[in-house]
Amino acid sequence: MTARLVALIGAGLLAGGCNKLVGGVLADTTSDLVLPKVMELGDVGLGCASGEAFGGMIAAYSGVSPKALKASVMTTMSAAMCLDEPVWEAELELARAMKAGDVTGAKDADARLGRLHEVAAERYLEAHSILRDAYGIPAPGEDCPKLKHTADQLTYMLGLSAGVLAVVHDLPIAGRVGVPLSIPAEVVRAADCLDDDAWWGAPAAMKASVWALQPTAPGAGDAWATFEASMAKGEAARVRLPAAFTAQTAATVGHTEALRKAIVRHAHAVATDPPDSRWRMLDVYASRIVRFESDRIWTAATGHRTPFGALGTFPDDEAPEDLVEPDLLDDLLAD
Repeated sequence: MTARLVALIGAGLLAGGCNKLVGGVLADTTSDLVLPKVMELGDVGLGCASGEAFGGMIAAYSGVSPKALKASVMTTMSAAMCLDEPVWEAELELARAMKAGDVTGAKDADARLGRLHEVAAERYLEAHSILRDAYGIPAPGEDCPKLKHTADQLTYMLGLSAGVLAVVHDLPIAGRVGVPLSIPAEVVRAADCLDDDAWWGAPAAMKASVWALQPTAPGAGDAWATFEASMAKGEAARVRLPAAFTAQTAATVGHTEALRKAIVRHAHAVATDPPDSRWRMLDVYASRIVRFESDRIWTAATGHRTPFGALGTFPDDEAPEDLVEPDLLDDLLAD
């Protein structure tokens, strides 16, 4: 066999395995370098922008590389998170317009909100669907997938939460995206594949969210007791995702007392203890969710969001003197 023939055969083998090799390298870089750094930085905007920027490239190799398929769960989930802030802002805009009696403004905000819910539901559903392809979700009686590494466990947990969020975004638009309503039950089952203590109580809080929304479902436990225990674990670990699940769920089902308690509790926790530096982004993300639920309360009552630095207080509280700011406009006009 001539040297030229050997070279040609080698080139052909290299070309055939190139996509798999490149996909593996991209996935390893995402999981081993990019993901840990983004988690440490605590910049939610950077995290979601990274998902939008690299999601398409990783997805392109997911069909030939199992590693890329797993990494695609995280990039798609991160890209879906980019819709959270716009959805929240549209909701607050709608609330302000309704409070002001601005019918046209309310209609416009509602239309914008519906469009944003649609895109968010599609992205979160895609992340959950990729999770199903990458790891599988056990049917009743089946064994859990093997989640050997920390990155696999984190990916699995966030991919499960993506399924719940897909349902949450699809319901306000009357199921326009067609997110399967079987997903919450699957999430409850699959959450047991994760170590609740190792993951700050978040898997149990995720299950409690489903139980609170479907309290008569077979096997449903005590959602609010579970939330309490989960928040304690999150606070001890300084990764307070359970507080976000609690506040979001309480707001959804109209449990005002639980919502207010969760907001106050979270505000105290973040003021007392800094987040675990390894998971800063998740703690910051949880705080943003809790802050939004506070903003909804403030906007409904006053027309404006939570005052800066006042998370954990409410419009009907008796304002302490050190929180009362002078009216700068009145001061200027007086001059």
